[in-house]
Amino acid sequence: EGMFGTGRVGGPFRAHHGSVSREVRLDLERKLKAGALPALVATSSLELGIDIGSVDIVLQLQSPRSIARGLQRVGRSGHLVGQTSVGRIYATHREDLLDAAAVAHGMLHGDIEPTYTPRNCLDVLAQQIVAMVACEPWPVEALHRLVRQAYGYQDLARSALEAVLKMLSGGYPTEACRELRPRLVWDRVHDVLLPLPGSRLLAIRNGGTIADRGEFRVYLPDRKTCIGTLDEEFVFETQKGDVFALGTNTWRVLDMDEDKLVVTDAAGSLPRMPFWHGELPKRDYHMGLRLGRFRRALAERVRDLPVPETPVGEWPPETQPVLQWLAQEYALDENSARNAAHYVHQQLDVIGAISSDRTIVIETFTDALGDQRMVIHSCFGGRVNSAWALALAHAMREERGLQVEVQVNDDGILFRFLDADREPPIDLVRSLGPEEARERLLAELPNSALFGAQFRMNAGRALLLPGLSGAKRRTPFWLQRLRAKELLAAVRGYEDFPILVETYRDCLRDVLDLEHLLEVLRQIREGEIRIVEAETLVPSPVAAGLLFEFMAVHLYDTDAPHLERQMQALSINRELLGQLLEEGALPDLLRPEAIAQVEQELQHLAEGYQARSAEELLAILHELGDLSTEEVQARAGAGAEAWLLRLAAEGLALRLAIPTRQGARSAWIAAEDYWRYRDALLCEGEPPFPPPP
Repeated sequence: EGMFGTGRVGGPFRAHHGSVSREVRLDLERKLKAGALPALVATSSLELGIDIGSVDIVLQLQSPRSIARGLQRVGRSGHLVGQTSVGRIYATHREDLLDAAAVAHGMLHGDIEPTYTPRNCLDVLAQQIVAMVACEPWPVEALHRLVRQAYGYQDLARSALEAVLKMLSGGYPTEACRELRPRLVWDRVHDVLLPLPGSRLLAIRNGGTIADRGEFRVYLPDRKTCIGTLDEEFVFETQKGDVFALGTNTWRVLDMDEDKLVVTDAAGSLPRMPFWHGELPKRDYHMGLRLGRFRRALAERVRDLPVPETPVGEWPPETQPVLQWLAQEYALDENSARNAAHYVHQQLDVIGAISSDRTIVIETFTDALGDQRMVIHSCFGGRVNSAWALALAHAMREERGLQVEVQVNDDGILFRFLDADREPPIDLVRSLGPEEARERLLAELPNSALFGAQFRMNAGRALLLPGLSGAKRRTPFWLQRLRAKELLAAVRGYEDFPILVETYRDCLRDVLDLEHLLEVLRQIREGEIRIVEAETLVPSPVAAGLLFEFMAVHLYDTDAPHLERQMQALSINRELLGQLLEEGALPDLLRPEAIAQVEQELQHLAEGYQARSAEELLAILHELGDLSTEEVQARAGAGAEAWLLRLAAEGLALRLAIPTRQGARSAWIAAEDYWRYRDALLCEGEPPFPPPP
């Protein structure tokens, strides 16, 4: 097979990526370091923390879209004292070529993007608090002092900490969503955090910051050797006997269940290629400025040159200084330099401008179906463009009543207007100021798919969406989405819910780039960035490249997981369906025994839902309200009396005479709820001890 082998076991090329098991990855790294592998095909899994030393060259397919990322990847070669790292970037289209040139220029000059440390991440804070309290009780003030010693939390306000503690201690109604049940106890009398019996296991099983995607593990027939993982959606479309490729080897499915696949070698068979859903890293604003300066400088140099109509063949001598400049400053070879110059010159010929750090182009045209399209050429990166697109889409719907479809990438925003007889609202793009954009983005964000996805990941990190019981059980990804959707619906009305606040911060600062969008809009308003309008019969070269990328989005629109489509099909108004079928309302599908079981669980009477400690009993008193001694015993078993006495002695619970039609009723309440009862029942006299304020 030589150097052009198929990649099967024994071939020269192997694959290294995150879905290959750790054992296989380490074996590949050892073989590459020992020289047993002439080449290794890898994703970003080989970008950081790998010291191989004997790599001759790194070949990067497409631009790394970041100077720091480019240095890290090329730095895998020549990783020994006295050696020089060598790498080549292979661009796949002309817009990618300009990006790669700007990255190479930044790498040569060491102009690395600024490093940003996330501040006051409340989801990670919640996870760490549960882990700390699971080991020992913590006074709140001491915990606050300790947390603020970390750089990312040095400005953490006491109010933000208390909001997290309220969430973790069951401070929100659990009847709205069971995921709001307490993870620990906040003793407000002594201002101390106490663990619940399940706190330690919760922290151990669900720790970490990498979001769980519910991937299936793939095992050899011994059911012990894991060779990698597969995306849930791919597995839903896989059956026993199917053949697929993983880690450059070919495997046949022998068995599969809700957690894993068992496979055997199927060398020589024609495999299906698995797929994983992921997201390319977006261009940083700093990198966008560098790319914009390069595009502007190149446009100024080629504007008046006699650039031929094709990159191949003889070029006039007048073009040689530009080609030499591209070769010396941007490390472009002859073919790449010609393509870059030709691409920019062609764009200038069509509409007279190209987007840069000082120019934004708004191009309008009609597509093959007769629908109006508007493309905003902006090289400031996907994080800025995505935020801009959300604000503009909100303005178009609210002010003009336009129905639009929006797609975004690092190089621009594409709008498709479903109302073909309406003019594209170019004036809205010009008039949208930073203050209005901020307000529109805040209004649009909660209803976006981005917000829901980030909320799911943040809630998982905050231990609000723990995995299924059993350390090795997989939590299906569709179930994670469903639970997150229910939790989000339950907490939308609580403006101080910390994970909602964290999701806003996460979206506006880490995923989107609101800060630099406002800077771009300020420069547009003050004339530092000019806007060029162009109406074309066919898309310009830059717009054509954007359309080609956006086309792929619609190619897979209907490839939703089968189970997810079934869940969507079940979401139907039964009453309306009954009217359509002329059968009246369809019968309620909830069985009485199911309702009774849920009621027992919510009342903490069912097995597995009763108190296991005095701290859990206190949480139940706070959740359910006043309970008689008999009702407490039904929810705490034999330990009820001793736990009540302990809570009373510590000032955490007290007995209260509650007036009823049959006379006063003696009941236990959580001490922190005393003022609520006093105001509601007009209780006279003082409590047996001072309850917490």
